[in-house]
Amino acid sequence: RAARFRAEDRFLRASNNFHEVNAMIPLLRSEFDELAAAAARALATETTPVVVPGEAILGIEAVARCCAAPGRRFLNLANGPYGAFFGQWLREGGAEVRDLEIPWNDVFDAQAVADALDETRPDALCYVYTEAVTGGANPARAIQAAARARGVITIVDAVSSVGADPFRMDEWGVDIVSIGMQKALLGSNGVSFLGVSERGLRWMRDNRRAPEHSALSVTELYDAERAGIPAHLPVLEARDALRAFREIEETGGVDALVARHRALAERVRREAKALGFTLYQAREAACTALNTTLELPESPAAAAFSGEGIVRPGDGALFGRLLRVNHYGVSATDEAVNAALKTLARLL
Repeated sequence: RAARFRAEDRFLRASNNFHEVNAMIPLLRSEFDELAAAAARALATETTPVVVPGEAILGIEAVARCCAAPGRRFLNLANGPYGAFFGQWLREGGAEVRDLEIPWNDVFDAQAVADALDETRPDALCYVYTEAVTGGANPARAIQAAARARGVITIVDAVSSVGADPFRMDEWGVDIVSIGMQKALLGSNGVSFLGVSERGLRWMRDNRRAPEHSALSVTELYDAERAGIPAHLPVLEARDALRAFREIEETGGVDALVARHRALAERVRREAKALGFTLYQAREAACTALNTTLELPESPAAAAFSGEGIVRPGDGALFGRLLRVNHYGVSATDEAVNAALKTLARLL
């Protein structure tokens, strides 16, 4: 959000300056290619990602619409709201969906996923790597190994993961993955990316129920890019995404960004527990590095709390049950964490 405000402020200041306004023109083809290449590095893939002209939820829904069809079977891991959303979209497309559900304050065990794969024998496995709402990160690498051993197509929502938690698309054998700029990747909403393996692309092409002539058609976006007709991206958000990726490269790359998030997350968990807070996730090993979720303490200050800085109340069904310390992206700084810890201390 802060990055988007900075981008908008630059645009407003540029309104009386021709040269700065001129810099806000749509991306040149060379800049579009630079953006796609940077997304590929973030995903750790040799494939060229599909650039989606909209925020990440559009790309996630596009994947669901392009994969779902009668006769196709999915095992959907649901330990948070976004896993549940994906299963709903698949059902709307006529797919047979088996939801594997656990409490939101826990993450999946890879062996339990392997057992469910053996029991249900799906065509595809879909899951959210990191649920920002709950602060939990599923063991994606181990889950991928279980799916790969069984030849199952994998679909991963990594919007809240890449940049904060380790991710290797090609090495782990991920077929389809969605990411956005607005969480750990120092950017804002408005442009997102889909990593698609050759197998994943074939599977979507084989689906006669997939959208056509639509912003939800992943294969049409893919083909247009390769024909030299890339998607028309929102200008401010596209240029902000390019700025963010350049900043990441200049500060050590995605691995350095992941390390920064990990160090801050470990500090917040340690110091929050020392203050007397309880982690929302049942096991500390289940916690993401993106943000930290804490059980809401029983105090008048906590009951009346509506948010301050990067400390926010729970979202959706978890409102009134937890606090989120959103130390990610442009807020992945010692200064932001220092202020957050002072806020937490006042809530006890």
